Amino acid sequence: MGTEVKYINLRDGKLLFTFDNWKTIQYREDGYIEGALETDRNIVSEAKIRFKLGNKYGHYIIDELKKIEKQFKLSGNNGYGEAFEIFAMSVILNDECEKVYNDNIVKGSNDGKIDAVVFEDDEIKLYQIKIDYTENYSKIKPTMKKNYNKYLDDRELKEDSLSDINDFFYTNDSKIRDGLKLKTFTICSNEEADYSPMYIFNKHIDNLFLNKTNEISIDLRADERSGYAKIGDTDLVFAYFISAKKFLDNLMNNKVINNNINNLNKLFYDNVRGQLKKNEEMFETIKSDAKNFVLYNNGITITGDIEKIEETHTFKVTEPVISNGQQTLWNLIKNRDSENLSKINVLVIIKNTNQSSQTKSNISRYTNSQTNIKPIDLLSLNYFVRNIQSEISAELYNGNKYFLNINSSGNRGFEKELPKIFEKANIIKLIDFCKLYYSVSDKTKLGSWKNNVSKMIYIKLGSVKEFDLEKSLKVCSIISNYINYLKGINDKEEKKMLSSAGLAMMYISYTYDYSFDKSKMVINKINEKYFYKATPKPSKLIDIYKSDEIIKKIEEFV
Repeated sequence: MGTEVKYINLRDGKLLFTFDNWKTIQYREDGYIEGALETDRNIVSEAKIRFKLGNKYGHYIIDELKKIEKQFKLSGNNGYGEAFEIFAMSVILNDECEKVYNDNIVKGSNDGKIDAVVFEDDEIKLYQIKIDYTENYSKIKPTMKKNYNKYLDDRELKEDSLSDINDFFYTNDSKIRDGLKLKTFTICSNEEADYSPMYIFNKHIDNLFLNKTNEISIDLRADERSGYAKIGDTDLVFAYFISAKKFLDNLMNNKVINNNINNLNKLFYDNVRGQLKKNEEMFETIKSDAKNFVLYNNGITITGDIEKIEETHTFKVTEPVISNGQQTLWNLIKNRDSENLSKINVLVIIKNTNQSSQTKSNISRYTNSQTNIKPIDLLSLNYFVRNIQSEISAELYNGNKYFLNINSSGNRGFEKELPKIFEKANIIKLIDFCKLYYSVSDKTKLGSWKNNVSKMIYIKLGSVKEFDLEKSLKVCSIISNYINYLKGINDKEEKKMLSSAGLAMMYISYTYDYSFDKSKMVINKINEKYFYKATPKPSKLIDIYKSDEIIKKIEEFV
């Protein structure tokens, strides 16, 4: 049985316990078990995180918190409380931990219930952050407001218990003034809290992986000598030529990019393409024909909500998306050290769209339509697809966490991170998701979804509506279980047969709640009647499963 039984008390009489020193975690609701109460605060936090998030993602979060503790030399064995403060604010602000630690975190325990502060143009936000439940919740926000207002009135908090928040306010005194709107926020497990730790963990996945509104703004500066052109009579489209070196320096030095190449992925959320492979011809042009680069290249198109600042020839672009020219940008980035970049001119087009997300998606769709774009990639722009992706990644389903990978073209910059959080079989391809989701929705088209998935998705484009979360999670679970089931089949011929019948087998499992062993029995009966004993014998087993008649064949044997 291993070591002695250990347990952790949860709220409402529930508890976690282990027989093997927390290698595995069990749960019970009656609130009683013979054993020793776990007193190590870090282990308590780790067990709760793993229980709530699943083992793999739980370990990932724990490793992130340990990195933060080491990076900022934080005190140990406090249940990762200090590390979670930094982690939570970096998630909320979608910014680097180091910047958050320097700019927003109140260091020290004499903080007057204020763990973090965010200064904005017309408001100040105060945060109190706990990784778990906090007592006396009702007193937190009044205390935060009282201490801030007292500093605002007196410009000093003299009590020793407020020395750390006083030091923080004093350091940032120039940002504190009358008329700022005061907002208070709490992050903890209390039901009344503004954000829960689970919200923070799930939003972390959003920030890492999801195609979404990027919630950032960048400043782009046209060349002051050549200026810019406004296309038409309205402020919808602007264009300018600028040296590639100046453009890259301008872009990379923007606050949100901060010379971190990984941050460039924030500019591609509404682009159907990922980071494409090296373009040999473009590399050669940069190397030996730099002056003609502008003749061969269509430039870079950026969409967003634009504020034009005339005196500096600057465009402030909120929620920017590079909707065309992504390959151009990546190839220029890969040659950033080349002396030829100053000889290269690039056309920059900025499209002002503070309209709906559908309009922005259409811009990306149509500006990329001059080359062959797969229907599945166009579907990835759909609002409802992105919404269900976010909902799926925020849920545990039968103890498993799933990720709907809606990107199939190019490198999105996060492929190496996905397996750290999700089991390989739990990373579900959008094309596989659509096959099963729509097959069980429209029971007459199972063969069509097997036979010509691109055509079926193209038919769906523009008409895809809201997805049901419970159904989506079950679809992801069935796909993942099928992948693992197939992996356990050693006989090559049997595995080939089950691959041909894969969609039908998953359909049976979903529709009739059959195990895969039982589903395989149905498949074997279909094969025996319609393939193995058929005369004349069909040329390929897969032909059975590419026909919409497969539904009737399934119904014969279930």
